This record gives sequence, structure tokens and C-alpha cells, in this order.
Amino acid sequence: RNTSQKTSHSDISAAMESMYMSLSLLRLSINVYTNNGDGVEAHLVSVVCCHSISSDGSSTSRLKVGWFWILDHMHYEARYPRRQRLVCHSTLPRCADEYAKGNRFGAIFGDIKRLGALKSN
Repeated sequence: RNTSQKTSHSDISAAMESMYMSLSLLRLSINVYTNNGDGVEAHLVSVVCCHSISSDGSSTSRLKVGWFWILDHMHYEARYPRRQRLVCHSTLPRCADEYAKGNRFGAIFGDIKRLGALKSN
């Protein structure tokens, strides 16, 4: 006697996407400075967040981040001398040391623009 059950195609309920949401952020820059010019900059470029809910109640979320970096512009070099002002960062178009040479941190945006990341469409 065969005890295995056959499942027909009509028995399987395929979950359908019932809601989909996508948020995109082209660029977010936060600059915090004191009256004497000390400060910190944080930059986030090209972020996409997607969330979907299926008819069976399951959900999926995805986050895609292009680039981020935090720059330290605090003026306490006498106590803590350093050459690199990038506190933390994602993989950038060039090595962090190249941006540190000559304090060329503004070049990060130029490099990212050349890669096409700051286009609005």
C-alpha cells in the first residue's frame, strides 16, 4: 500500500506581494561645529531601503548603502596629533590615506559624483 500523498498544484497557495515600499536617499550630510570652529561631519550617500509584505504575512526588508564617512575636525592636535581625520568610513573610491594627503577630504564627493552616485534619476 502506498501511503505517500500527492499534492496537486491547487493545494499550494502562492504568497503574493501585498505591499511594497521603497525609500531612497540621495545624500544626507550632518555638520556639527562649535563656536571656535571645532566640529564633526557625517555624510551618507546613495541609500535605498525596501520593505515588502506578502499575503501570507511574511515580510522582507533590504538596505543598500552606497558610501558613508565621518570626518573629525576637532582642533586638539597638541594633545592628540594625527594625520587621518576619517573616523570611520565605508569603502571609498580611493584609499583613505590619499584623501588625508593635503587634507583633501572634499574630493570624496567629486570622486563619488564621477561614479554617477549623486544623479537624481
